[in-house]
Amino acid sequence: MLTLFTQSAQDRRLIASGGQKPRSGVLWSDFMAIPGAPLKPIPHFVRWVGRILGWTGSIGLVAIGVSTEDMTPRGAGWFLGGFTLAIALETHRWLPTQNTVAAAGLISLVGSIMATLLGFGSPAALKLNLLIWFSHLLASRGLTRYLLRPWRSRSGYGVGVLIGTTVLSGVSIGLSLAILGLPISMPGLGLLWVGAGIALLSASVWLLVKKPIPEVPNLFPAGLWLILTLTQLMAGVATGHSIEAAWAGTLALAATLGIYRTLRTGRRQIH
Repeated sequence: MLTLFTQSAQDRRLIASGGQKPRSGVLWSDFMAIPGAPLKPIPHFVRWVGRILGWTGSIGLVAIGVSTEDMTPRGAGWFLGGFTLAIALETHRWLPTQNTVAAAGLISLVGSIMATLLGFGSPAALKLNLLIWFSHLLASRGLTRYLLRPWRSRSGYGVGVLIGTTVLSGVSIGLSLAILGLPISMPGLGLLWVGAGIALLSASVWLLVKKPIPEVPNLFPAGLWLILTLTQLMAGVATGHSIEAAWAGTLALAATLGIYRTLRTGRRQIH
């Protein structure tokens, strides 16, 4: 086995061809004929470049489609696109590409169905919901997991994350839709909660983290949710949505207090 790592590529091709001079051209079949032959993995930097380019291209197309419509405030599509890109790349730190793409597809599909049921069937509204549902649900999940981290060893932790994410993301999605000119009634808010629960359940298999969780909590997802909610607060004040701004300010204050409490609990556990 050690010789497989010390042999050159030419030696491996020569052995695979039975001692005969190999044919010209690409010789992947000859190379793979050796059981256990080591393959050079794709460099980490190249994988991340591909992820950034792929997400930037796909999200950019959606943001361009949103920005060309008159029904949305100027810059809303680009802000949501940038926020969605940030939460997608953060998810890539813990999950492989296929998991992140599958979760994004399932969540966006449920979001499009909910938007249609709520009467937001225009192309611009559907594109907005693609960005809103994926980014808001994953950001809400990141905050909920951070706040419940001190209880992650208990049996009801997973159920708590599911319920907390469903409630938080439903309210967050409703605030963004209302501020963007797509108001939500109380029955509509209930439908958002149902849709958030369905989206989270359908994507939960793909969102399972199989890497060891570090002792120091990851504050980045919670920080992204806080930035989003503060932006909702400022946008609500600027557009005259005082009720939505008050809700966003209350949620931001409660989340800040929860983050501070979790930080103090984590420090006590370390020391």
